[in-house]
Amino acid sequence: MRTTDTATVGVMGVSLAPGDHVCAFYPGAAERNEILIPYLQEGLDAGDKCICIVSDATAPDGDLDSVRCHSHNSDQLAVDSSGDTYLKGGSFSSDRMLKYWDSAISQAMEDGYTFARGAGEMTWAWRPCPVWRIW
Repeated sequence: MRTTDTATVGVMGVSLAPGDHVCAFYPGAAERNEILIPYLQEGLDAGDKCICIVSDATAPDGDLDSVRCHSHNSDQLAVDSSGDTYLKGGSFSSDRMLKYWDSAISQAMEDGYTFARGAGEMTWAWRPCPVWRIW
């Protein structure tokens, strides 16, 4: 971990400690970007690994391209879709998602990052979806 105990979120001056979790509700992609893009830009500017899952329905059609210019290298910002992560295989599995995040964070540390930020859009949870496998 880097020398500070908190990370700036980039939204309303909020600071978070490693392991904190924030849930934000927004009506559309524009409002998502008002929260997500500053969060990612702050991380990229600080040299953090940024891992972002976006909903297939609101996948970034250039929304996150402006953020990539803040990257120190090409792998600093990883963007995945909910269909390839949360709903991989056709349904949600908490075990699979815990493994996904553990693998992504472990890989970031192996790649030399000292801090990683994660963002996961879950708009798919509001739509009718396949049966959830929680256990």
